Amino acid sequence: MSDPNAPDPPRWRGEEQQVFDAVRAVVNWYTTQLAAEHRTPVPDETCMGELKAARVAAVWAARLKKLTPS
Repeated sequence: MSDPNAPDPPRWRGEEQQVFDAVRAVVNWYTTQLAAEHRTPVPDETCMGELKAARVAAVWAARLKKLTPS
Protein backbone atom coordinates (compact mmCIF):
# COMPACT_ATOMS: atom_id res chain seq x y z
CA MET A 1 0.00 0.00 0.00
CA SER A 2 1.44 3.36 -0.95
CA ASP A 3 1.80 6.22 1.49
CA PRO A 4 -0.80 8.93 0.67
CA ASN A 5 1.53 11.55 2.18
CA ALA A 6 4.53 10.58 0.03
CA PRO A 7 5.58 13.25 -2.47
CA ASP A 8 4.90 12.63 -6.13
CA PRO A 9 7.89 11.32 -8.07
CA PRO A 10 9.72 14.00 -10.05
CA ARG A 11 8.41 14.64 -13.51
CA TRP A 12 11.34 15.30 -15.80
CA ARG A 13 10.76 18.08 -18.24
CA GLY A 14 13.09 19.13 -21.03
CA GLU A 15 15.44 21.40 -19.08
CA GLU A 16 15.53 19.16 -16.02
CA GLN A 17 16.29 16.12 -18.17
CA GLN A 18 19.16 18.01 -19.78
CA VAL A 19 20.57 18.83 -16.34
CA PHE A 20 20.21 15.20 -15.28
CA ASP A 21 21.97 14.05 -18.46
CA ALA A 22 24.78 16.56 -17.95
CA VAL A 23 25.35 15.42 -14.35
CA ARG A 24 25.35 11.80 -15.49
CA ALA A 25 27.96 12.65 -18.14
CA VAL A 26 30.14 14.38 -15.54
CA VAL A 27 29.90 11.46 -13.12
CA ASN A 28 30.73 9.04 -15.95
CA TRP A 29 33.74 11.15 -16.91
CA TYR A 30 35.07 11.06 -13.35
CA THR A 31 34.46 7.31 -13.16
CA THR A 32 36.41 6.80 -16.40
CA GLN A 33 39.29 8.93 -15.11
CA LEU A 34 39.35 7.00 -11.83
CA ALA A 35 39.43 3.67 -13.66
CA ALA A 36 42.28 4.85 -15.89
CA GLU A 37 44.28 6.10 -12.90
CA HIS A 38 43.62 2.88 -11.01
CA ARG A 39 45.01 0.84 -13.92
CA THR A 40 48.35 2.70 -13.97
CA PRO A 41 51.33 0.80 -12.52
CA VAL A 42 51.54 3.23 -9.60
CA PRO A 43 48.22 5.06 -9.11
CA ASP A 44 48.48 8.63 -7.82
CA GLU A 45 46.50 8.44 -4.59
CA THR A 46 46.14 12.24 -4.39
CA CYS A 47 44.69 12.38 -7.89
CA MET A 48 42.34 9.48 -7.15
CA GLY A 49 41.16 11.16 -3.95
CA GLU A 50 40.43 14.39 -5.79
CA LEU A 51 38.56 12.55 -8.57
CA LYS A 52 36.47 10.63 -6.03
CA ALA A 53 35.62 13.82 -4.13
CA ALA A 54 34.60 15.62 -7.33
CA ARG A 55 32.45 12.69 -8.44
CA VAL A 56 30.66 12.62 -5.10
CA ALA A 57 30.17 16.41 -5.26
CA ALA A 58 28.55 16.06 -8.68
CA VAL A 59 26.11 13.45 -7.38
CA TRP A 60 25.17 15.55 -4.35
CA ALA A 61 24.76 18.67 -6.50
CA ALA A 62 22.27 16.75 -8.65
CA ARG A 63 20.38 15.56 -5.58
CA LEU A 64 20.23 19.06 -4.19
CA LYS A 65 18.91 20.37 -7.51
CA LYS A 66 16.09 17.80 -7.36
CA LEU A 67 15.15 18.81 -3.82
CA THR A 68 15.29 22.57 -4.25
CA PRO A 69 12.27 24.31 -5.70
CA SER A 70 12.93 26.23 -8.91
